[in-house]
Formats: sequence, C-alpha cells, structure tokens
Amino acid sequence: MAALLTVLTLLTQSCATNKPVYIYDTPYVSFPAFPVPTETSFDGATNTVKVPVDWYIQLAEYKTEIQAIEKFYKLLSEYEEAQK
Repeated sequence: MAALLTVLTLLTQSCATNKPVYIYDTPYVSFPAFPVPTETSFDGATNTVKVPVDWYIQLAEYKTEIQAIEKFYKLLSEYEEAQK
C-alpha cells in the first residue's frame, strides 16, 4: 500500500513540475499556380490592367485563404504567449 501511495505521489508531483507540451495541427497550405491571363490589356489613361474575371476570382480566393491562415497563426502565438 505504501509503495502504491509513493508511486501515485511521484506521478502527480512530477506532472506539476513539467511544462505542458502543446501539439497543434498545422493547416495544409497549398500554393496554386496562377496561369498567366491571356486576355490582358493595359489602359494608359486610367493606369489599370484588365484581366479575366475567373483569374481575378481565383486570386481573391487565394488571398482570403492566406488571410485566414495568418489570423490562425496570430491567435496561436497570442495563446502561447499567454500560457508562458
């Protein structure tokens, strides 16, 4: 009985002195290969470039995904700093 009590006491006390180990699931990041739009035109009067809508939508979706990942890592680093 004394040996069991000693083992349980050592286990509970050793866990209190160790730093917790956090394991995070890193989201999968894919970097799409954007095709060069063929129907581009530059308007010198307004200083703009016109590109196809589907190319622009693909670029906007990619930017949205990157912003979400950046927000995730920012919150993760804030959480880790609060745990220290």
